[in-house]
Amino acid sequence: MMLNSYNGQSKKWVGQPTHMRWRWVCFYNSARELMEELLDHDVIHYDDIEDYVAEENDIEKCDCYSEPKDLEEYQAKISELLSEMSDNEIELMISCQTGNAYYQDFFKLDEEGNEIKEYGGSKSMAKTSEAKMRANRKYEKTHIRQILLKFHKTYDAAIIEKLDSLDSKNNYVRQLILQDLEREKKEANNK
Repeated sequence: MMLNSYNGQSKKWVGQPTHMRWRWVCFYNSARELMEELLDHDVIHYDDIEDYVAEENDIEKCDCYSEPKDLEEYQAKISELLSEMSDNEIELMISCQTGNAYYQDFFKLDEEGNEIKEYGGSKSMAKTSEAKMRANRKYEKTHIRQILLKFHKTYDAAIIEKLDSLDSKNNYVRQLILQDLEREKKEANNK
């Protein structure tokens, strides 16, 4: 799936999930452009980027239940650190965002858009280092919780159809739950 079109950009990113059924391609000049494109297409998620920046800079994480002032300060600090990151640091950060695109490659392009050099990233589609795989398993064991949902094919057909139409089921469900939590919080404050 092409996330954007080639218009003379100097670099190309390619990502694939572990099931290898599709692959994303994005052309870019700066790593910030790439990050924004991947965020816009829900290939990577901003909360994962916040977590990465917080961990890399030894900042205590803040969650949605924190005081608004604390949350604002935390987000401002993350934004400041993110704005100071170099292209190489941003590309490394992107390569660590493996939820949707486990395999990633970064390429430099010539003026015609041909790949001239592969570089960067922590995961090559050809081979992922055993150490990196262990580190990812450890990170996921500590920070990730997977939840399986089952739906009846006949009685829940509309729900299944809606979920199948989404680019990111995870983000959709997350947003619905966050809206519900916010509504419950407002109701509790009004009592």
